Amino acid sequence: MSIREHVERLVGEPVVGWRPVTGGGWSASVRGIAELAGGQTVFAKLGDLPETAAAVRAECAVYPLLSGPFLPRLVAADPAVPLLVVEDLSGATWPPPWTPALLAGLERLFAELAATRAPAGLPRLADCVRETGAWELVAADPAPLLTTGVTSARWLDRALPALLDAQAAAPTAGDRLIHFDVRSDNVCFRAGRPLLVDWNHARAGDPRWDRLLMLQTIQMEGGPPVRELDPDPDPGVLAWLAGFFAARAGLPPPRGAPRVRGFQRAQLEIVLPWAAEVLGLPRP
Repeated sequence: MSIREHVERLVGEPVVGWRPVTGGGWSASVRGIAELAGGQTVFAKLGDLPETAAAVRAECAVYPLLSGPFLPRLVAADPAVPLLVVEDLSGATWPPPWTPALLAGLERLFAELAATRAPAGLPRLADCVRETGAWELVAADPAPLLTTGVTSARWLDRALPALLDAQAAAPTAGDRLIHFDVRSDNVCFRAGRPLLVDWNHARAGDPRWDRLLMLQTIQMEGGPPVRELDPDPDPGVLAWLAGFFAARAGLPPPRGAPRVRGFQRAQLEIVLPWAAEVLGLPRP
């Protein structure tokens, strides 16, 4: 059964037009805008590889649990396919560029997330951070990081103990809603209202994480530098983030996300010097 046929089955209305969506995001899920017989358009995505299927299935499971003004309207979901259908946001504003108004809207979004209690049943941020791994992966195998040329073995030998200690102290406990994947291709603005998509990584925990995980992408896309956006970042969260990119940027790309390693390296080139500065370490 095609994605159009699945959409028809779930929404109970014929699909009379289909426009594939390409670009944006790092996974290769099948995505598109479906025009329904009644004139409405909706966005649909289907996971057709094991990796993308797991992500869409996770989002199908978590989406009905969520509520908030930052959440696009859910139209239908079928984790068995898996297929998710939400309102069409193609008419919204998707950064970059990052204007002062959009940056203000983003801060509003982070404040709303921090004020939102996570629904029961969401995984804990602490478990996710522990299971994902960061500098402990680099300690076990530094070769992928060193192949990037972002730093040297000598610097790593000196800095690794402090980075491990800092990430171990990162605050994760809490009951706030964490998106855990905020970046420009997952956030848009409609009449000034920020909306977040791709909720498959949603967690419950400390609300400071979402903001820090986002800031380096703003600098990458021509916005203000991270030190201006957050002059006093939590050192533990920042150390973990640098370790996440350090452990992965030099690896082969995963199936279904061929461009992600280049993006992670670009993030590492911003976050690692920033973390070193905050921790009082030499520049990588």
